[in-house]
Amino acid sequence: MRFSSISLSLLCFFLAFSLPLSSEDKENVPFKVEAFPHLELLLSNQKNDLNLTELPGNIYEIQTTGNDPYISFKSLKDSYQPDLSYVIAFEYQAPEDFGDFVFYCRTGKKTKPIRTDLQPSEEWKWFVFPLSDSGQLIGKKIDALRMDPGELAKKTFRIKNLRLIETNRELKLYAALGEKINEVDTFGIGLKDLKPQVSSTETVRYQDENSLSITQAVYRYLDLDAETKRLSNQSAVVPPVPLGPRIVAGEGPHPDNHTVIRILSPYQVCETQFLAYPPNIRGGVGIETGTDGKGRPFIATWPLSSKLTRNIHLFNQAGGTKGKIQVSGQINPPYDLALGDFLPKSPGDEIALTSKYAKEANPLVFVYSASGKLLKRIAVTGKAGEYSLLTKNSNQLLVQELRRQKIHPILPPQKEISTLVGNNNLKVFDSVYPDREFNAGKSEETLSTLHLLQKERKTNSQNIGRMENIFWFDPQDEHNGDRATWGEFPDGKYVRNGLYNYLGSAQYWSPLLKKGEIESRTYEEWTSNIDWEKALSGPAWRKSVQEYEKGKPTVWTAAFTHRWHIRKMEPISAKVDPKSGLPIYLLLDRKNDIKGGGYFGRKLFDYGSQNFENEALNKLYTFAQRAFYRKLAPAYRKNPEMTIAVEPNHENEIVSGNNSIGDYNPENLQGFYHYLKSLYGNLIQINKIMKTRFTADFFDAPRDLFRGEWDDYDFENRFFREWVEYNRVVVSRRVGTSYRECLLAGFPPEMIKSHQIPDSYVFKSIVGISEGQKRISPIDWLLTTGAGFGFSRYGTYYDREHNIGQGAYSSGFDNMLIGEYASLNGSLDHALKQLLYLRNHGVSTLHVMWWPSNLDKGFNKAQETALHTMISEHDKPRQGLAGGIREIRPWKGKNKSYDIASLGTTSRHTGLIKSINQDGSFEGTVYTVPFHSHVDINVLNQKDNLSISDSGSEIATIETTRPGSLIEVNFMVKEKTPLLRMKMKHNGISLPDKTIRLENLNPNQEVRLVYKIPILMDSVSLILSSPQTSKINNLNVIKHQDQVVNLAKKIMSGKRHQGGVTFDCLPPANNTPTK
Repeated sequence: MRFSSISLSLLCFFLAFSLPLSSEDKENVPFKVEAFPHLELLLSNQKNDLNLTELPGNIYEIQTTGNDPYISFKSLKDSYQPDLSYVIAFEYQAPEDFGDFVFYCRTGKKTKPIRTDLQPSEEWKWFVFPLSDSGQLIGKKIDALRMDPGELAKKTFRIKNLRLIETNRELKLYAALGEKINEVDTFGIGLKDLKPQVSSTETVRYQDENSLSITQAVYRYLDLDAETKRLSNQSAVVPPVPLGPRIVAGEGPHPDNHTVIRILSPYQVCETQFLAYPPNIRGGVGIETGTDGKGRPFIATWPLSSKLTRNIHLFNQAGGTKGKIQVSGQINPPYDLALGDFLPKSPGDEIALTSKYAKEANPLVFVYSASGKLLKRIAVTGKAGEYSLLTKNSNQLLVQELRRQKIHPILPPQKEISTLVGNNNLKVFDSVYPDREFNAGKSEETLSTLHLLQKERKTNSQNIGRMENIFWFDPQDEHNGDRATWGEFPDGKYVRNGLYNYLGSAQYWSPLLKKGEIESRTYEEWTSNIDWEKALSGPAWRKSVQEYEKGKPTVWTAAFTHRWHIRKMEPISAKVDPKSGLPIYLLLDRKNDIKGGGYFGRKLFDYGSQNFENEALNKLYTFAQRAFYRKLAPAYRKNPEMTIAVEPNHENEIVSGNNSIGDYNPENLQGFYHYLKSLYGNLIQINKIMKTRFTADFFDAPRDLFRGEWDDYDFENRFFREWVEYNRVVVSRRVGTSYRECLLAGFPPEMIKSHQIPDSYVFKSIVGISEGQKRISPIDWLLTTGAGFGFSRYGTYYDREHNIGQGAYSSGFDNMLIGEYASLNGSLDHALKQLLYLRNHGVSTLHVMWWPSNLDKGFNKAQETALHTMISEHDKPRQGLAGGIREIRPWKGKNKSYDIASLGTTSRHTGLIKSINQDGSFEGTVYTVPFHSHVDINVLNQKDNLSISDSGSEIATIETTRPGSLIEVNFMVKEKTPLLRMKMKHNGISLPDKTIRLENLNPNQEVRLVYKIPILMDSVSLILSSPQTSKINNLNVIKHQDQVVNLAKKIMSGKRHQGGVTFDCLPPANNTPTK
């Protein structure tokens, strides 16, 4: 082979002259790579898995012969100057589906891959890519350079004019855009026709004579309560099964806990959250609910452990202050309470109270009205020791003497009852079921044993946590067409076979897809003609809803996907906007080109856009999936233990190439603008903060195309940081909509899982590189939704300090699903240790992937043996959500009655609230973990008195927020106040859509405002103003923060909630505190 070259001195002489393209000639003069001075690159004979042939015209034909083809270049030592910046250029012809075209540079002991986005081409085409910048090689010598043309055999490439060129701006731009270099001025969108959007909404507003309570979802799209309420009244989303009660949940007994209370909606997601007592009161909070004299639900609370207060705090059904009861010195804290209609002549329910630890015999029980009036004192005939109160049948008051295992019925007075069952130190609870007089349980580490106490003093027991004690796995039958050959796996008692029932992407099921006529279609048009038998058919292992009761307990995964099957989605993918000429529904890279992907070197799909601005796209992703889960929910409710989990999403991410970050579909750019407006108010303020010069005629996202500092892919560039975060928000919203759809169908939150590639745990960065592509695949928000969590993760990582198992487990997740798992380790020891690590760190279910035989390096055998070893030698109850019984509440619903239990009683338990049938099995309606992570409390401001005027007073500044942030504002108005306004500012910019108006406040009325903030913000301030001078008292502003992993903020460890939960069910009310 012969290569011509020029001297380095001549090259430098030529490069002293620039070759710019004038703006006038850009559209007419093609960019000529061959016009630039260059050095020829010389190929060596060092090659692998390929044949190299020289053809006439200095054309080199490369034919790959294996799956690891590469060829090295001759040394660059005499030509490459480390202090200069270079591009590599060549002309090529390339086949379809060859994988990634990669260059490898060795500098010293390090080898760096430089992945290119070279595309198939039948015609000769120039390709230019930045060698020095992409490889971060400035100042470093290149010791070796290698070219890897894909990873597939039997592929033919032709290459000519391989050259090294010192770069300039034009070459860099050509490397970024190729033949689209003259289209830079067409990128971006106009803003004139955009409809305004409101990103915040009030989800709770409730006012009575004592208080006003308002909860605002600051970014409503990432608030499951706001989203379920927004849609709940639509006919197509009325749940096909009955919902459960509204639940009030509090932090259980643990020294680290405060007195945080969460009120859960009938969908079991958090409506509002507040501290029942000041932050210095620690150790958890007790909860009882009842009805006042006017028939309104209310909440009574008390500190579980603290002795620092004698007050019982009362709240209305929205968490607003109702009053307090100051307990006399005759009864010492900590207390125990019970609510019920104990005195028929007294209106509403009464509050009974006693000391939890009686120091003397014959302890007192006080009975109060809901207004705080002491109605009755009763002495209990018992000894000193621990006591608890119990309401039975809603109107009988019983006192349990725990040490002696006796019950003293005191209202109405009845004969003493013995609850002694062997040596068990049991606590008793009421039940809706007639086959027992009491439920009973105690603290346990792993099992949750329910004892049924019958009138004849007979007893039997059930492990109502048996479902939580099981570790499920499903070995995959085939992968990428390669059939698995591992044999049968026997069931252990606690390590058992399940079914991962992957039904594919629901969006393909609607007949509308074939016609491509998806615009302006109703839910009925999308779903009425779905052929369910065909949609759910497939491999022999696949299970339809009609087969629900058959076979193994099942993970149901009918997802939606942004990875659009090329043939199935062609009628939609082909649609082009007539004005811009761009695809309407596809993801676009920074060049406005479509992108796709596949597996093992094969292109299988195009990437669809996931933006929320296109209503047809929203329906495409949502409606067929909604129809499926509404179809599944009634079957689930009949036998919920046949469902392990529902997984309505699959590896949602934004991938737009190896040099492109984010989705540049014009409607996604519109969404970016709306997102910025929600944070910075208007275009003027956006330009001021971002140092941009956008107008109504031009707005764009950063593309790294040298258009100014605002355009740089640099995390020092605030505009770029917001672009990355916006794309992360889009992905989170898409996963969130799938959660919402399952909630609306009637699935409880802890049954719903995600299937996300876990961000920087895989990619090392929140904009990670995998398979040469920059990927955005966030999990931060998913750890704060109040629902379940799952992920997809290959490899062995049990010995890493920070990994997804450690991160999610430290954030309080004990019931996780791994939708794709393989240890990819040929060592049995490592494969087994990885399995045990996951089981011991919150994973309850694995879909075990078979690795294709042509890529297997002993992985499958090690995985198979590890599973058998786990079944034979490690078959024990899984530690997780189960472990003792803290409370059981009987619930008598309009449609169905059942018992609701709180599982998890020790310091390692987060606490699960679960509805149970008469036989102790899972009933299906209620399944929620109110506190996964610890809630950190930080007081931002406290003032006894504050005067408010029209100019406004800043009452709090919040330095930063992230998913799981909540701000609680409490104060009392001193006199009648016609109007107060609470404004929010972000970086000094007022955000009008987040202003809360408080009207017609009465003297001494308590106000509680709760802001739920699920997004990244900094320098947030709250400003309280009034048109007339007003005075407020007892101002208290508190920040609550879920202590979960946050990869965007590089918070790599969370803090689990501890001590379980307390709870009660709110009685039904005619006036619910929702908008």
